[in-house]
Amino acid sequence: MMQSYTMFSRNMLEPKTQMDLKYNRVYKTQYAIVGVLSQLPESKHDIRTFNVDVLKHDNQTLILVIDGIYKEMPCDSNKENYLQFRRTFIFNIRNVDTMSHYSIAYEMFSVSFASPEKIKNSFQTPIRHLNQLSLIDPEKEDKDIIRGAFTHITQLKNSEAESRLQRHSWDLRKALSEFAYEYKNDFFNDECFMKSDLSDLSSVLDVDEID
Repeated sequence: MMQSYTMFSRNMLEPKTQMDLKYNRVYKTQYAIVGVLSQLPESKHDIRTFNVDVLKHDNQTLILVIDGIYKEMPCDSNKENYLQFRRTFIFNIRNVDTMSHYSIAYEMFSVSFASPEKIKNSFQTPIRHLNQLSLIDPEKEDKDIIRGAFTHITQLKNSEAESRLQRHSWDLRKALSEFAYEYKNDFFNDECFMKSDLSDLSSVLDVDEID
């Protein structure tokens, strides 16, 4: 597996090799860097494992370290391997009027085998889109909370509320949007609602705001 990397790498764990390659395998242009990265095995990153450290940030320099876990996609020549990466970036900052322009001056990219613990904690669950209000693999307690909020807003009976939430994979925004459309077009009868005053529902339902 590591042969894919060693042909481009200066191995810090081998001092003799490090001295021999002191001025080699240092990539100085955009095309050289992209050329090396594009030859590495196809991979997939788990962004939930990413850590970002800012070591320095002033009006001239930004030093940024990003590390996380990724896996090589299996193919004929390799199996699925889990690796830990670390990329250290040094940015030069050029200030023009009120704008700051950042350019990468140096970068160091290192790779090692991921520990069993890190492998266990990576690529475990789907990643939620930040704009979604849906539940991912909801448990009963989660469903009860969402259904309670939905019935409180809509005054629908539990069975009516749950059927709409299930239809939209427990996405509260989508279920509310459907309810607003149905309510404003008189699709409901009184049997769908709990026994309460519904006169104020039209004032709180706005499809445009829900969307």
